[in-house]
Amino acid sequence: MYKRSKERKKENENLTSKNKEIRNQNLKIEEQKNSIEKKNKGITDSINYAQKIQKAMLPKTSSLEDFLEKSFIFFKPRDIVSGDFYWFSDAQKEKENNNKNSKFLISAVDCTGHGVPGAFMSMIGLNLLNQIVAKKIFEPDKILKELHEGVKTSLQQNRTNNRDGMDMSLCLVDKEKKTLIFSGAKNPLVYIQDEKIYRIRGDKFAIGGFQKEKDRIFKKHIINIEKETTFYIFSDGFPDQIGGEKRRKFLIKRFLELLLKIHKKDMDEQKEILNNVLKKWMRDKYRQVDDILVIGFKI
Repeated sequence: MYKRSKERKKENENLTSKNKEIRNQNLKIEEQKNSIEKKNKGITDSINYAQKIQKAMLPKTSSLEDFLEKSFIFFKPRDIVSGDFYWFSDAQKEKENNNKNSKFLISAVDCTGHGVPGAFMSMIGLNLLNQIVAKKIFEPDKILKELHEGVKTSLQQNRTNNRDGMDMSLCLVDKEKKTLIFSGAKNPLVYIQDEKIYRIRGDKFAIGGFQKEKDRIFKKHIINIEKETTFYIFSDGFPDQIGGEKRRKFLIKRFLELLLKIHKKDMDEQKEILNNVLKKWMRDKYRQVDDILVIGFKI
C-alpha cells in the first residue's frame, strides 16, 4: 500500500510538472502570438500610411476630366500600395495661345515589382516625370529618354547591380493639331478607329535597368485623330491575370477582343465591364497576381 501510494504521489507530481510545463509553453506561444500580431499591425499601419502618401502624389482622377471628358482609369493594386501608377499633365508652353487643356500628356506606368518595392519605384517615377515637364519637355520620346537617365542616376545603376525600372506607355494629345504622339517603353498603345483595332508596340527596352546600347533612343508614333478614336494604355496586369476554367492567363489577344467589343459604350460602363470580367475570370478562386491598370479615353 505504501509503495503504491508513493508511486501515485510521484505520478501526480510528474503530471503536475508536465501541466506546469504545458502552461508555460502556452504562455510563451501566446506571448509570441501577441508579439507577432503587434509587429504585423505596425507593418500594416505603416503600409496603410504609405498608401495615403502614394495617393496624395498621384494626380486626382477627377482632374483628368479637365483634359478628357470621355475617359476612365481602372486601377486595382494587388497589395495595399502599388507598383503601377497613372500620370497626366498639361503640356502647354507659355508662349502658345492655344485653348486651355488642348495639349496634354497621359501615361500608364508599370514599375518593377509590386507592393512596397513597387511603390518606392512609383514615387521615383512620379517625381521625375513632374521635374521633366517642369523643364518644358513635352515630346514623349524625349521624356522617356530623360526619365531613363533620371532612374539610372537616382538608383546609381551605372555603379551598382540594381536593375529596377519601369515599362510604360506615354501619349501627347494635341487637340488643336488633331494628333496623338505615342512613345512606349515595352508597353503598347491600343486604339480603335472605324471599327478597327490597332496596336502600336513600345520599344523593346525599359526605363532604367540594364543598358547595352550607348544611347537609349525611343521612337515616336503619330496618330491622326480627326476621326473619333478610342485609346487604351495599360500595364500587363490584366492580360497576365490567371483564371478561367483551365487556370490560364487572360492573354493580350482576349484582352484586345474585349476592348473592341466594349469601346462604343460609355466610359464608366467600360470600366465596370472590365471589373466584372476580371472578377468572373478569377472565379473567387484565384488571387490577383499583379497590379492592374487600364486607362481608356475617347477623342
